[in-house]
Amino acid sequence: MKILSMYLPQFHRVKENDEWWGAGYTDWVSAKNAVPLFEGHYQPHVPLNQYYYDLTEKSSFEWQASLMRRFGIDGQCIYHYWFKDGRQILEKPAEKLLGWKDIDMPFCFSWANQSWVNSWSAVKGANVWCDLREKKRKDDNDSGLLLEQQYGDEREWRRHFNYLLAFFKDSRYIKIDNKPVFVLYQAMYITVLDRMSECWNSWAKEEGFDGIYFIGVSNRDESVVDAVLYPGPQAVMNDMLGEMDGSGLKVLDYKSVWDRMIEKAYMESGCMTGAFTGYDDTPRRGDRGCAVDGASPEVFREGLVRLLAINEIHNQPFTFINAWNEWGEGMHLEPDEKNGTAYLEAVSYSKEHHREYFEEVKKNEEMIYRKQGQEIVRYKKKISRYESYWRIMDQWLLLKEENIQVSDLLEDRNIHRVIIYGMGMIGKHLVRDLAGSNIKIVCAIDRQEMREEIGFPVINVDDIIPEADAVIVTPSYDYTNIKKNLEEKGLKNIISIETILG
Repeated sequence: MKILSMYLPQFHRVKENDEWWGAGYTDWVSAKNAVPLFEGHYQPHVPLNQYYYDLTEKSSFEWQASLMRRFGIDGQCIYHYWFKDGRQILEKPAEKLLGWKDIDMPFCFSWANQSWVNSWSAVKGANVWCDLREKKRKDDNDSGLLLEQQYGDEREWRRHFNYLLAFFKDSRYIKIDNKPVFVLYQAMYITVLDRMSECWNSWAKEEGFDGIYFIGVSNRDESVVDAVLYPGPQAVMNDMLGEMDGSGLKVLDYKSVWDRMIEKAYMESGCMTGAFTGYDDTPRRGDRGCAVDGASPEVFREGLVRLLAINEIHNQPFTFINAWNEWGEGMHLEPDEKNGTAYLEAVSYSKEHHREYFEEVKKNEEMIYRKQGQEIVRYKKKISRYESYWRIMDQWLLLKEENIQVSDLLEDRNIHRVIIYGMGMIGKHLVRDLAGSNIKIVCAIDRQEMREEIGFPVINVDDIIPEADAVIVTPSYDYTNIKKNLEEKGLKNIISIETILG
């Protein structure tokens, strides 16, 4: 299993950034301008020795490649931006790396297939890059759309494939079984993915590969991808944020997010689960952002060493780490002035020692699966109960439509005195239905005391039960067990409500 880190190619000047967010903007600007927003908030993140590199310079890649080799990072998963009609942005670092053959940096691409928009845009699933630095809305007709994502047809897919082919053929490009690895950041939004992937696989085979190894991020439809990646922390963070009240700045606990990620990894045995060094998008979002507080190399190492063990036990080819250099979101393996190389050292330690945790992981997984099995049994019982309710009420309404009363059905069976077992929803409906009829309710059997006045006694199943023509069991989903219990107490003619409604 290899360790890959997500790699942001943003750290160089481009005309679009100048236009949208100010002259000279890169993610370094957001990182430098960040301020702490609460007590103990770690901002700004300052690179070790204040090394604010430029990714158009070869020395930047040489330095990164040296760190990778030293601390056991097997490759970089570089974000790739390809939009409608082949429009690109931030492509130059990867193109320069392709030309610098002497730099030992294995890599693959993650297609960040989102439109880029300003925060007021109505476009769904888009990337709002830096709303703190957005220019004001021009007018009501300003859609906020900066770069539009559309997938086109076979001609467009071919153009995209042809651009990538030179990278795929590079000896450093990461492959599985002679298939170039290509991550799809939002696979579920690529409506043409089934047809596009068929074309790409066919063209790849024409070029001497055995196809493309597609990894879908959080994409459960595995029929159109080869593998699924749940990235940290996004795979659990959105749910955790949804559990919080209020608006404005949201703060989560780092270890709590890691615990959720580990639990996710156990449950998603057929998928890759990713690690994360931290998360804090307040450099880009300000007090509208989210900060995962309490990040430390020690907690990172504790989580990563177990996650590597889980992913390897699950036969996953990679563990992805968020991120190598997301300085504007507080996610970076690259050293900073606070922690130095401690996060990289944690990767090195975890890679060397994770197999020591195999037994612990297997025991935990067995316990979780056992608990999951118990939960499934409980859910199945609930489903059975509600299916029973649905059948009963449906049949009851059909009889009502035919003007047939339950009392008529009981008299047809020569039943005039009844005991109702169960005073839940169905039991209460039965009491109302029998009101004013010739059927006498002798008593009811229920574990709960009735607070309202119902005109007959409610007894416990262990009390002395009076005689009646029949006991009508309203929780029919458990009829077999109830009938057996009552028969052991000497009662006869025990009938489920479903049988009576027939």
